[in-house]
Amino acid sequence: MKSKTAILSVFLLSGLLASCSSTSYRSLDTIKSSGTLSISTNAEFPPFESVSNGKIVGVDADIITSYAESIGVSADIQDMDFDAALTSVSTYKVDVAIAGITENDERKETMDFSDSYFSANQVAIVPTSSTYASLTSADDIVNALNKSGLKIGVQSGTTGESFVDDSLSKATCVGFTNGALACQSLTNGQIDAVVIDLEPAKLYCKSFTTLSYLDSILTEEEYAIAIAKGNDSLVESINSFIKTIKENGTLASILNTYFGE
Repeated sequence: MKSKTAILSVFLLSGLLASCSSTSYRSLDTIKSSGTLSISTNAEFPPFESVSNGKIVGVDADIITSYAESIGVSADIQDMDFDAALTSVSTYKVDVAIAGITENDERKETMDFSDSYFSANQVAIVPTSSTYASLTSADDIVNALNKSGLKIGVQSGTTGESFVDDSLSKATCVGFTNGALACQSLTNGQIDAVVIDLEPAKLYCKSFTTLSYLDSILTEEEYAIAIAKGNDSLVESINSFIKTIKENGTLASILNTYFGE
């Protein structure tokens, strides 16, 4: 679970963002007139978003930049913590957020969502030399990790955190600002495992060579673009764009760029 300090920090941040934000969304026509689509992300989640040579790159960056181009505007992508990226949408500070975001009932109370553009899976990362590395089913993983005294790392505010809180409740959930820090902590022996999305897990295990991800899927989810609440014209436009890039092969091309065939 998040500490009270962490929860208070998010609350204070939400208040700060709200104080400097608009009280309403910008319609599609307004966005087009302004020439800029404002976007929040958390560029610590490769291959969906990361920083390379001072530029935000990745699957999500390519998708949202392509959408902005399709409506004739530039993409202003702002990097921030994951929780702040969501809060920025709900307080109308930005038009959309894209950061490997899963639609759920709690988030739908304060923001709208596009159609799904990617199906994601949560997996566990463990030390290759540990007994956990031989686990072969989701049930075995849950039974092995759901024990008092174990520490499971997650990226704060993500589905991985929710899964650990709900399904590994006997263990201690340890939040990190990004997956790389969680994997570094696992390498250092400070935690026992990491739960995170499959595609980032593949990349992290290439960087942290003493770690392995387990093939068994712990939970599945759909990624969508978060959109300022009530902005129906923008939702409709983005959904039309997602449908188009699925049908014409653009989405497959973007995914292949980062994942391979």
